[in-house]
Amino acid sequence: MSMDDESRRAVVEYRIERAYQTLDEAKEVAEQGWYNLSANRLYYALWYVGSALLISIGHPVKTHSGMIAQVNLHFVKTGILSLDDGALLSQMFSLRQSSDYEDFKQVSKEQLDELFPQVCNLAEKLKSLVKI
Repeated sequence: MSMDDESRRAVVEYRIERAYQTLDEAKEVAEQGWYNLSANRLYYALWYVGSALLISIGHPVKTHSGMIAQVNLHFVKTGILSLDDGALLSQMFSLRQSSDYEDFKQVSKEQLDELFPQVCNLAEKLKSLVKI
């Protein structure tokens, strides 16, 4: 995807805004007891900010696995983000996959209570690395 600076800035800003809206959605649906949906929204918040970060540095991706691989390549392997940050990104993708597609998979309130602040922290880290 080739885009001019103005278009890149617009997409990056939109995806960051979308990430924070999605974190709000995660909180709201968790309050309703919809924990699988909340896990989905937590992952997508990371997708939006992670893909915004990659666009901002000239490495746009089209797939979830591509986003995770590129964040790991450019930010975890270089020490900018920790191994735990990379692991959390992969964990949230796996949790989203299993809770969306596996029969009888139920995310618990306790899981979300533990993951929510970690995801918010990682979203902030990713956002802080954006170059616009």
